[in-house]
Amino acid sequence: MDGRIDTAAITTPPRLALDADALLAYVSRHVPAVRRAGRRKVRSLIVSQFGHGQSNPTYKVTCADASGAPVPNLTFVLRKKPPGKILRSAHAVEREHAVQSALGALRRNGTGGGDVPVPTMLALCEDPSVVGTPFYLMSFVPGHVFTKPGLDALPSPAHRRAVYDAMADTLGALHRIDPRRIGLGSFGSGVKSLSSGRGSSPGSGPGSGGASWSERQLERWARQYSLSLVGDADPEPVVTALIEWLRANRPIAEPGGKLVHGDFRLDNIVFESPVGPGPAGTGKHKDKDKPAPGRGVLAVLDWELSTLGAPYGDVAYCCMPYHLPPAAASGGAPAAYPAFAGSIPPSGVPTEAEFVHRWCVASGLPNPRTRTERVAGDPRGAKKPVRSSY
Repeated sequence: MDGRIDTAAITTPPRLALDADALLAYVSRHVPAVRRAGRRKVRSLIVSQFGHGQSNPTYKVTCADASGAPVPNLTFVLRKKPPGKILRSAHAVEREHAVQSALGALRRNGTGGGDVPVPTMLALCEDPSVVGTPFYLMSFVPGHVFTKPGLDALPSPAHRRAVYDAMADTLGALHRIDPRRIGLGSFGSGVKSLSSGRGSSPGSGPGSGGASWSERQLERWARQYSLSLVGDADPEPVVTALIEWLRANRPIAEPGGKLVHGDFRLDNIVFESPVGPGPAGTGKHKDKDKPAPGRGVLAVLDWELSTLGAPYGDVAYCCMPYHLPPAAASGGAPAAYPAFAGSIPPSGVPTEAEFVHRWCVASGLPNPRTRTERVAGDPRGAKKPVRSSY
């Protein structure tokens, strides 16, 4: 693979089957476009499963007519909680639906949300009897996802730079939004529709006993790691050492109360073109080696870990490829996040300092200049602390 995924061509037969008849009955009642088409036109569903982004199983669902042929413009995406016992507050499809609904409304109102595009939310079902666990439905976004941070398959350094600029601009736009303005002032802080009525958990809300966001995040992940241990298994010494290092080196001061994604990275962004921002190769932009103007971001996906907190965690997570060993580029540890294939980023990919500066301009926030956020951004994949500054 060259590190580019066409969202229309990445599904396989379901590995975890759904009850298609029950789902058809549900969408016929709750999805307006299907309801308008009617059961005489929509007779069955074609269900396949995406292989990318499977923390919450994700399916492509296409309505079919009596002959089994797809009905035009009636394809959507279903994202559900996995079956079985899961950690408290994990796999929060309700959270994903809430934040994307708010961002979508902001975009439709023409008040600045267009800079953070998301799929259109169609329905949220908290009844596990339909497909086994709660789920939500959203529009299918045809486009392209880049899975390798080096972007080696793109035709020029200018294309690579345009992709990273778009990523920094989109993240900055997210962090510029006032959560209270879009109805998310208490997002993740114990509102029943966002936390299944169980109350807040460390790291999930804008305030918790005076602790900073980084401190709450760290304690939440430390607790999740402890709960994930099987039987009498002892924690790995390297993980214990990492947790203690983070506790001793967490940021003293950080901005809070911002809407953060929690898993913002290149392969959670859908671009319009397989060569990056802009409709390259079409219309007036016929030179495929010259990126067209515009950011070309169609959607930001995978909002499962979104919350209110410090935006520096999102920035640090984006910067992990600058610090991971090249082995991570080919599936070596840490496999949770790919690295650049070589010791330095390919031509056109901005330096870490350039990327962070672009984000600062887009967000209106000061440069982090900290040692800690990068490993705090995702302790799941960290092997050792990284000391550096932007």
